[in-house]
Amino acid sequence: MTEATVDGTPQNSAFEEMIHWVTMTIAKSPGKVQPKILAAPILSIVAAEWLTVLQYCTTRAHQVELDLQSHKPGSASLGLETSL
Repeated sequence: MTEATVDGTPQNSAFEEMIHWVTMTIAKSPGKVQPKILAAPILSIVAAEWLTVLQYCTTRAHQVELDLQSHKPGSASLGLETSL
């Protein structure tokens, strides 16, 4: 079963989310739909996913940096090993 948000967007997969928004775009557009218009929701979803990945990578890089700064020579570096 597909989980959905308040606005009805599926939350199971990015593919289902793209299909939902392309279908909604087609339903809202009278007449012939241009391919450029159909690409807009897909590009928005892909950009949002990349921003999420970028935020995750930035957070992990900051964790490694903090572990390197707080590492004392001769001590066990469990924090750094976990972060890496």
